[in-house]
Order: sequence, then C-alpha cells, then structure tokens
Amino acid sequence: MLKNLITLSISIILGLMLVELFAFYDYKSGLYKDFFSKKINGKNYNFLTNFPEDTAVTEDTRTLYVVGDSFTAGAACYKSGRDFPRNLLKNKKQYDEVKNLGVGGLSHVDYVEIVRQIPLLRNDSILVTFYSNDLSLETSDCELIKKHDKSTENFIPSFCHPNQIEGDFRNSNTTLKKLNNYMNKFKSYTLFKEGLINIPLLRNFFFRNELRELWSDVNSEEIMSLENSIKKIINHVEGRESRAYFTYFPNVNNIFGSNNDTISSYFRHLKTRMDIKFFDPKDYFVENAPKDNMTISLTDKHPNCEANLLMAAFLASTEMLN
Repeated sequence: MLKNLITLSISIILGLMLVELFAFYDYKSGLYKDFFSKKINGKNYNFLTNFPEDTAVTEDTRTLYVVGDSFTAGAACYKSGRDFPRNLLKNKKQYDEVKNLGVGGLSHVDYVEIVRQIPLLRNDSILVTFYSNDLSLETSDCELIKKHDKSTENFIPSFCHPNQIEGDFRNSNTTLKKLNNYMNKFKSYTLFKEGLINIPLLRNFFFRNELRELWSDVNSEEIMSLENSIKKIINHVEGRESRAYFTYFPNVNNIFGSNNDTISSYFRHLKTRMDIKFFDPKDYFVENAPKDNMTISLTDKHPNCEANLLMAAFLASTEMLN
C-alpha cells in the first residue's frame, strides 16, 4: 500500500514537472526581448522601438502613434512584424508611418505620461488602446498622478492618499489573492486555474475577473481616474492640433462569450457623455474571429498574431483610417 502511494506521488510530481516545463517553453519561446528604455517623469519604460524625438520628425511626415500596454506591444508578434499597430496601414494612405509605443504592465496613468512626451505635429494622431485590467492602479501610478500638472483638474483617488497605498490595492488586499499571485509563477497552476475560473462561484477570487466588474460601476474611483486621464490626453493632443482616438483590445479567450461585455458597455456609455472618438472591436471580433480562443499559449492570455491582424483589420475599417 505504502509503495503504491509513493509510486503514485512520484508519478504525479514528475507529471506536473513535465507540464510546467512544457508550459514555460510554450510561454517564453515567442517573446520579443530587445527593448529601448526611456525615462519619463522619473519612471523607466521599455519600448519595442526607439521613442520618437523632436529632431526626428518633420511637418511633412504624418504619423500615427499607438499607445497601450502589452496587448498593444504584441511582443510575441513584433519580431515577425505581425503586431497590430504595424499592420494598420496596409492599403491605407492616411499616414506615412505608425509607431508602436506599447509597453507591458502599464495603466491609463502611464498613457498620459507617454502621450505628453510624443513630439506631435498637426497631421499626427494618437490611438490609445486600453485593456480590461487598465483600471488596476499601483503605487507607481499614484505617484505619477500626484506629479501631473495642475493646469487640468487632477483627480487623485482616495486610495492614493498617504498611508493607503499598498501596491496594487485590488490585487493584494486579501490572503487568497496574495496566494494566487504567488502561485501564478507556476504555469501548471495557471492551467489549473483556467479550469477553475469557469466555475461561477470561484470567479471572484481571480483578479482580472474582478476588474472586469469594475467597468460597470461608473461612479467608482477607478472609473473617475480613467476618465480624468482620457481628458488629459484629449486636452494635450488637441492643444497640439492633432487627433486623439481610443479603443481597447478585447479579451481573446472566450471571444464568443461575455468577457468583453462590461468594458464594451462602459465605453459605449462614455461616448454618449464625452466628446471622444472611440472604436469598439467587440462585435467585429465576434463576427470575424475564426475560433473562440486566440491566445498565444495555453497559459498566456495575450492575443496571438492572428488576433493582432484581426485587430488591425477592424481599425482599418474605422473613420481613423478612412
């Protein structure tokens, strides 16, 4: 009996190790690793391309700058040139070039900082691409909010006040979430979690699902902070006589399900309240996605290259490029 138990335990451990090795390789193999670091307002940002400088732009060049997080950067597709920003101008002549300024791990507060550093000219445009976890603010975000100039109304959430900042306050305020964050280091756990998250009773324990629900609370401080950032971006871009556009990259796991309903509903509502040029990709993905899951790997929910090209095709159909 004891021998059988030991044999079973060793088999399970070896099996988990093999799954972990496979999942780790599956996750790491396609990522682009060459970065160009730039410090903005005291914070380092690792771009996949050189950040544009004033001396490198001319009035004759029309540039579309795409700002966002890792879903915009498209590290798994950048090396092959299949990230969505660099595929926006196929058969389009509205711009001379596109700059992919996506950086992993950013929030809307960072987007304000990046946009303010871009040497915008009259014929240029900015496309800010959100993702469903952009409502998550960390200590560094609170510090940036406090640094923002006072020429516009600068909304500071209450959780950014002294003695109330605890890293990512939504992500680390319970023991269960702290345990979840630690276990996320193991890819086999991520696979297991993806199965558990399909059980409605367990969904609230997982961070991104909780953030998705925040999109439906238009009076929350997270939403108020987001809208404050959008206003800052619009004011800055229009002050340079340029154009600002907004969209979001949809969740590409369970495309035909309800993963994108709350963020889509929020931005459609915002469009009726604010003068914002916003493009909603949800219906386009539902109608044109070849399958329900278009992630890059079993354990990484970033979009694969096919999803990036689909996003580019959607944006090519909008007024921004027509």
